[in-house]
Amino acid sequence: MVAALPISTNKSLTMQKEINIQGIQRNNPDNKTPDGTCQEILNLRYDSGAWRPVGSKRSIGSHLAAQESFFVHDVGVTKNIISKYQNTIRWDRMDGYEHYPYIEPIIANVDANDKLRFDALGNVLVIFNETKQTMSWALWSPEDRAGALFRKYDYIEKLPDLPIFNFYPFHVQTTHKEDYAYKGAAPSSETEKQEYVKNHANAYMAKKRNEWYEKGWFDGYFFLVYAFELFDGTIIKHSNPIGIYGGNLEMLAQELNYPQNSYLNEETHMHLYVDYGGTMYVGCRNVSASALKYQLMYNVDLSKYKQIISSINIYISSPVNIDFTENVPTSRNTTLNYTYYPTYYKVDKLPSLNFDKQAAFYLLKRLKIDSMSSYLSEQTFTENLNHLVSQPTLSTDNNIHHTIYADSNKTYNSRLFLGDITTNLFNGWSLKYYNEPSNSQQVFARVILHTSDGVKTVDSDLFTIGSKINFPLIVSYPDTRAVRIDFHTPYSESIGSFLRITQGSNPILSLHLEPHPTLNIAYAVSPMCSNSVMSTTNKFEHSALTMCTGSYFSNNLWTYSTTSTGQNVTYFTSNQVNDTNRIQLSELNNPLYYPAKHSDYVGARVLGFSANSIPLSQGQFGQHPMLVFTEQSMYAMSIGIDPFIESITSLNGEVLSDKRNIINIGGATVFKTKEGLLLIEGSQVVNLSDSVKLLDNALLASVNSGFTNVIESNHIGKVDSYISRVPFLEYLTNAMLAYDSINREVIAVNSAYTYSYVLSLKHNYWYKRTLTGRAVFSDFPNFYLVGSNQTYQLNSESPSSYQVFLQTRPIDLEVHGFKKVARTILRGMLEAQINVNPKFGFYLFVSVDGKQWKAATGVEVAGYVRDIMLNRMLPSVRFISLVASGVLTPDSFISSITLDGEAGLNNKLR
Repeated sequence: MVAALPISTNKSLTMQKEINIQGIQRNNPDNKTPDGTCQEILNLRYDSGAWRPVGSKRSIGSHLAAQESFFVHDVGVTKNIISKYQNTIRWDRMDGYEHYPYIEPIIANVDANDKLRFDALGNVLVIFNETKQTMSWALWSPEDRAGALFRKYDYIEKLPDLPIFNFYPFHVQTTHKEDYAYKGAAPSSETEKQEYVKNHANAYMAKKRNEWYEKGWFDGYFFLVYAFELFDGTIIKHSNPIGIYGGNLEMLAQELNYPQNSYLNEETHMHLYVDYGGTMYVGCRNVSASALKYQLMYNVDLSKYKQIISSINIYISSPVNIDFTENVPTSRNTTLNYTYYPTYYKVDKLPSLNFDKQAAFYLLKRLKIDSMSSYLSEQTFTENLNHLVSQPTLSTDNNIHHTIYADSNKTYNSRLFLGDITTNLFNGWSLKYYNEPSNSQQVFARVILHTSDGVKTVDSDLFTIGSKINFPLIVSYPDTRAVRIDFHTPYSESIGSFLRITQGSNPILSLHLEPHPTLNIAYAVSPMCSNSVMSTTNKFEHSALTMCTGSYFSNNLWTYSTTSTGQNVTYFTSNQVNDTNRIQLSELNNPLYYPAKHSDYVGARVLGFSANSIPLSQGQFGQHPMLVFTEQSMYAMSIGIDPFIESITSLNGEVLSDKRNIINIGGATVFKTKEGLLLIEGSQVVNLSDSVKLLDNALLASVNSGFTNVIESNHIGKVDSYISRVPFLEYLTNAMLAYDSINREVIAVNSAYTYSYVLSLKHNYWYKRTLTGRAVFSDFPNFYLVGSNQTYQLNSESPSSYQVFLQTRPIDLEVHGFKKVARTILRGMLEAQINVNPKFGFYLFVSVDGKQWKAATGVEVAGYVRDIMLNRMLPSVRFISLVASGVLTPDSFISSITLDGEAGLNNKLR
C-alpha cells in the first residue's frame, strides 16, 4: 500500500490514501494495526480482488433436524446417512428423502443417553457406543423380494459363539484274516529274518493305512479344532483343541494258511510269520480302523450371519500312531505283536499328551452356514485323508474371542485404524463343553491372566451339572497370557462383593496352564484323565467330550478333595485390559478381524488419526504416512505391506485438544490444540488462528461511540447477535470443524453462537458467517452442517441477498501524515433494497486517544450505488474506524476504502 502523491492546493497541502480490506485481524495493538485489517467481517468473502456477499449453503432437507451422531456410509450404489434418533439408530438416503415405509431402524433399542459414533469398511457399518464402550456392526444387505429391491441393514451386536460339536469315532473295519502279506525265500540268519518280517509288516501296514485314509477312516490319536471362516477367508474364534482316539492299525499274529495247516490254536498262539520248508509266510490280522462322526450338541441359528460368516471349518492334526511293542520270535511257535493290545487303555498314557508337538492343523471339512440345519443330525466324515498336508492350515487365533473397544478410529487404505483400546477378555469356554446339564451342582470357571495391565481374572457363567464333570483331554484358554484355571462351586452366602468359596464342602480345582509354542492358547492336560480308563469293548464308542470320565460329587464333596480349609474368593471380574497407547489395524476390508501383526504402540495415549493426502474415496487415501495424535505429541506412522506398520516416529510436540475434530482438507490436516487452530502439511505445522486470537473491539468497549445504535438498527439490519464478544480460543473450545473444498475454506461452527468463523486458505483471510448448527459430518470432499431445521451441504452455494457487516480496526491517521480527513469513500458496486428496510449504511467513527470513540458521520442508501462517499472535514483526530452494514445483492462487491484529507505539517513542501 503506497500513499498517493500529495496534491498542491491554494489553501493547504492535501493527500489521498487507498486502503485495501484484509480480513479479520485482532492480534495487533490499535496503534500498530495494519491498514485495512478488520475487527469484524460478516458474510463477505474475498474473491477476485474484492469482498463479495457469500451465497446461501444448499439445503439437503429438514429430516435430520432432530437427530445426532451422523455418519455417511458409502455402500456403492448409494450413500446412506446414519444417525441416532432418540433410542434408535436409523438410516436415510443421501438425497435427503425420508426413509421409505418399509425401512426399519438399524437398531430399535439403543439407550437414549448413549453417545455413539460410526465408521465403515465396505458394506459393514461399525458402531462405537462410547457410553457402554462396545463395538458392534450392521451389514448393508439389500435383498430382492418379489422383484423389488429391499434395502436393509442386518445388525450384529457381537459375533456369535462357536456352536458346540461332539466328535466320536466308530469302528468300521472288522477283524479278518489275510493269508499272507509276503511269501518268499526265508533269510538265513535269525536276525535277518526278524528284520525281514518287520519291514514287510510295516509295508503292509502303510498299504492298509493308505486304503483307509482314502475312505476317510482314521487310526491313531489326533486333535480337532474348528473355527468360523469369514467372507474374506479369515479364520476366527478357534475352538478348544479336541483330542480323539481313532483306533489303530494293529498288526497281530494270525493263523497262517501255509501249505500244512497249523496245529496251533489261533486264540492262544498266533503267528505273524512261519518259516516252512525255506519259504517265509508273513500274515496279519487287521483291526481298529475307525470313521469319525460329528453332531451339533445344541441347536443353533446362524442364518443372520451368513453374509459375514461363510462356514464352520474343521481342522485336524496329523494322527499320532501308537508305537509298536515288539516280541520278535525265534521259532515259529512264538508270537510277534507290533502293537500293545492291553485289556484297558489308560488315557494318560496316550501319545496325544505331547500336545505341544502339534504345530499344524489341516482343513478337513467346511460346513456351510447357509446349510447348517442339515448338520444338526449325526454326520460322518468321508474326506480323503491322504493329502491332508496339501490342504489349507489353521491360522493363529489373534485373540478374536476377546472383544475390543477403541476410543479413536479412522478408515484409511481400506483398513480400520483403532487407538486407545480397551479389551474385554473372553470369559472362557462354556462348561457346556464339558457336561450334560442337570440339576445337581453349580460350577463356574475362573481364568487368571498376567497382562501388561496387571493380573486379570474372568469368570464363566454358573453352570449346573450332574453328579460328574466330564473334562476333555485338553483344557485351554485362547490366550497365552492365561496362567491358571480354577473351578469353583460357589457357596450361596454373600459377603459384600464376595461370595464365600470354601475348601472341603465346596473345593477348588486349579489347573496350571502352559503356553503352547505355536498356537495362541494356554493349556493343561486334564488331571481327570490319569484316573480314566477305556475298556477294549468301548474304546471306539467314547465321545471326545467324555474321554476323561471326571470325578464324582458325593455329599457335595469332590472325590479328589483333600483339604477343608476355608477361603474367600472374590466373585467379580477384572476382565478389562487397557492399552491406551496401542494402535490396532483391521484386516483388509474387514472390520471384524484385527490380526496381532497389525498392532503397535506409541509413547502415550492415542487421541486420533489423520493423513495428509487427498482422499480418492471413502476409506482409500493412498500411501501417505498416517498421523497419530497422542496426549504428549504427534507421530508419523509409515504404512507398508507386511508388516503393515513399518515404523512409528515422533513428529512434534503438538498436543490435540479435541479428538473429535480432526479434518482432512486434501493434502493437509487441520486440528485443535490449546494454542488454537493448527494445520499440518508434511511435517510443517502452522497456527491458523494467530490473527483472530484476541478480541479488543474498541468501538464496542467505548460507551459513547454510538456503535450499538448502528449494530442494532432496523434500518440497515440488526447484527448485534453476530458481533464477537468472546475471544476466538474460547469460541473454538467447543466448535466443530468443517471444510468447503470448492472455496477452500476451513469453517469453525459453535452451536452456542449465531455465527461461524471461516478461514480462506486461498488468501489467508478470516471472516464470519451467519451460519450455525449443532452437528457436522463429512463425506469427503463434502461436509454437512445440521441446523435447527435444515441440513446444509457446505461446499455448495446458491446466490442470494445477504446481511453483511464490516468493521475496520482503528486506522492511525498520524502514522500516515493526515491532519484532517475531508472525505471517506467506500469503493465498490453496491446494490441494496429500494424503499424498504433494511438499507445499506456506511459510517465513520473517530477517536483522539483510541479509547473513547464517537460517531462522526454516516449515510444510508438504497438501490444501486457505485461508491459511497462521506463528505465532512473532520476535526483533528488520531484514529478512525469504518463500519459498513446492510443487505446486499449477490452481484455487489466492496473493493477498498479511500481517504482524502489534509496533510500534517511534516508533509508540507518547503
